[in-house]
Amino acid sequence: MFKNYIKVAFRNILKHKLFSVINVLGLSVSMATCLLIILLIYSQKKMDSFHEKRDRIVRIISDDEGRSWASTPLPLGKLLAENYPHLVEDAVRIKSSFVGGDMIYGENRIPLAGRYADDRFFTVFDFNLIAGDIETVLKAPFSIVLTKKSAEKLFGETNPIGKSVKLNDIGLNTLGIDDTIFTENKETVLGDLVVTGVTDNTLPSHIQFDFLVSMSTLPSLVKQGKSDAIFDNWENYFDAYLYLLLKEGVSEKDLQPILNDVSSEKYSSFEDINIAFAPEKLSQINLSAFHQNPISLRIPVEVIYVLSFLGIIVLFSACFNYVNLSFARSLTRSKEIGVRKTMGAARYQVFVQFILESVLIGLLSLAVAIGLLQGLSRMFLDLWINQFLILDFRFDIVLFLVFVVFSIVVGLMAGLLPASFLSSFSPIKTLRNAKGVTLGKSKGLPLRKGLVVLQFCASLFFIITTLLIFSQLNYLMEKEYGFDQNHVINLKLQGVDHEILADELSKNPAIQRISASSFVPGTGGYSGGVLIKNRFSEGEPDVSSSFIAVDQHFIPNLKIELKAGTNFPSEMPGHNEEYVILNEAAAKLLGHRQPKEVVGETVLIGEDQTPVKVIGISANFIYDLLSEAEHTDPLVIRYLPHEFAYLNIRYAPTANTKSIISYLEQQWKAMDKVHSLKYHLYEDELKGTNAIFSDIMYILGFISFLTITISTLGLLGIAAFTAESKRKEISIRKVHGAKTKNITYLLSKGFLPLFIIAVLVTVPLSYFVNALWLEEFAYKVSLSPWIFVLGMGIMFTTGFGTILSQTLSVANDNSLLKRLKEE
Repeated sequence: MFKNYIKVAFRNILKHKLFSVINVLGLSVSMATCLLIILLIYSQKKMDSFHEKRDRIVRIISDDEGRSWASTPLPLGKLLAENYPHLVEDAVRIKSSFVGGDMIYGENRIPLAGRYADDRFFTVFDFNLIAGDIETVLKAPFSIVLTKKSAEKLFGETNPIGKSVKLNDIGLNTLGIDDTIFTENKETVLGDLVVTGVTDNTLPSHIQFDFLVSMSTLPSLVKQGKSDAIFDNWENYFDAYLYLLLKEGVSEKDLQPILNDVSSEKYSSFEDINIAFAPEKLSQINLSAFHQNPISLRIPVEVIYVLSFLGIIVLFSACFNYVNLSFARSLTRSKEIGVRKTMGAARYQVFVQFILESVLIGLLSLAVAIGLLQGLSRMFLDLWINQFLILDFRFDIVLFLVFVVFSIVVGLMAGLLPASFLSSFSPIKTLRNAKGVTLGKSKGLPLRKGLVVLQFCASLFFIITTLLIFSQLNYLMEKEYGFDQNHVINLKLQGVDHEILADELSKNPAIQRISASSFVPGTGGYSGGVLIKNRFSEGEPDVSSSFIAVDQHFIPNLKIELKAGTNFPSEMPGHNEEYVILNEAAAKLLGHRQPKEVVGETVLIGEDQTPVKVIGISANFIYDLLSEAEHTDPLVIRYLPHEFAYLNIRYAPTANTKSIISYLEQQWKAMDKVHSLKYHLYEDELKGTNAIFSDIMYILGFISFLTITISTLGLLGIAAFTAESKRKEISIRKVHGAKTKNITYLLSKGFLPLFIIAVLVTVPLSYFVNALWLEEFAYKVSLSPWIFVLGMGIMFTTGFGTILSQTLSVANDNSLLKRLKEE
């Protein structure tokens, strides 16, 4: 019997080719989107799965009044391992500060980035140690473990074990985003490091490194003044990542009371610090909420939730299509059902027949979806956001089975409602007169029409949201930053003396002005924070501000407006900080209504309360990312030459940009034969920092396109079937003189109320949802009524264009009259 069900299902699929193609195409496109999301989640879930003791490994996170940090104070690990051995079997600390720069062996010199790690690292984690002793490889001071790839770059075929290398540390990071993470423009020579091991870290893990240096090296570096690590500092909770290997039978719940006690004991005496600790399973790290100071880049779980939600909407849209088309075909299938039941078929047999058809269409859609997935994945991997992802497209039997099960579930989900209703038909009524299926006897919308409304709603919501995102992105791209970024190249110094390089570059007549800064404003760079002692307003708190280190040419070079006072003098002392410039926001937070009031005053800045004179007040300009910047963000502009990391090179508007870059490369090679030139056109750099918004718009736009396409296919099928089922009626009306426009109106008018209902439901919902995410931006577009009008116009044109294409085709078909005569 089952074989017969399959045979009949295939016959019905082939008999109704248009509906089958629409269903397979709609389901396959939506399934491909969902499969990509499943692949994304599955790849993240596989991270760190190769560690044998992964079920017992937890990471300790810190919570600072609602803000969670992936890091902890350095002394926490030692305290837990020594005082609670009945719970903690082992502890591993990984220093949060980056260590990296040029690693040198003989004539070879390559940039590498790594971490300081405890000697128990390879005991707790199962990174494959190709060479070296697991127990001692990171025990001795100045020991270093290289990855296989790094060792091959540095040593070639030579055995690296026992060899000494030098590392010129500039804080090169392991995240691969050097241009947005502050590094000082100086090198610290760490001395000779002995290679004690080689590891293979190619398996997917959230812990990424080119090398590991023994944590025991740090005390020696502290004595030499090459490190500021403090091993008993409980205030610095962003100093280390702490991983614990729990005893057999111990859970993270058993550890939580201990962490609470430690927190109470260590922070009860602090007035302004109240840190709480919590364990996080290793398996949850890559699919958990975002924590500050992450050890590696990854996509936040909130983004996965949003993508999953969007994928489900697309999938349901395709399922609605299937249901709609099944109900539309209920007139023809009802006679089939009536005959089968008259011949003795039970309801469950009819139900199984329809479910099998649906599952077969689901499996056919899976085959098409896997092919589409290859194209989707390539498009997805080209996005900027992909640097946060680790996607594994290698064949995996578990993943394949997940795909198959998913397709069956989709088939069941799409076919359950039609199978339930169609199998419930009374054979007498269906053979006498079939009217389709309605939700209730006489009240309410027919179920088919209700699903059409839902499809209209989904399409309209995505169209409006995409238009708003596009508007917001354009607004951000065109937003005035408060400085002139045109015809400016930002060059990373990488340890080169900024004055010497600037003198050489200024010899080119096309270069108009050169300045230096610690980071590039507007790109998300950061120099750090500084406390300004409030000596002007009684009872007012001190001002916590960001700061940027610049030279005396920076403000005129970027054409930043000075509201009061003057710029830094042309001759500035390089040893002691004497002057600062505040932005308007900082001046107001200090209690001054007029910026000029603070000019000439002495303020105390930093933990040591260094007295400096305020010589100028700048206009507020956007120094942070547009997505995070606020109108009232305070900024202190300081002269700190040792922190300069970039040159800002302004060239003449008439100059050829390629010629300028070529000149920069020539001069750079003459001064630094090791490092390659790193530069960005300022305009391009600002656009690049907002690439995430471009990607979001791209993804939402693509999903909107899929939703509209699927809805259009559904409307196409319904309109075609409606027109086909009314051919005889249309013929009679044409005989009685009905015109094409009358017939077109007759066939189309039923969709207009559905569209109006969708508008009434979706417009308020779209307004509310989009207002929520727009509130996250300090600089945002307004929710203009024209956005909603344009969205409705696009939806109306698309939907009714599809319907009219079918109704006009039938209305203009003169062969209907011939068929009527023959009957």
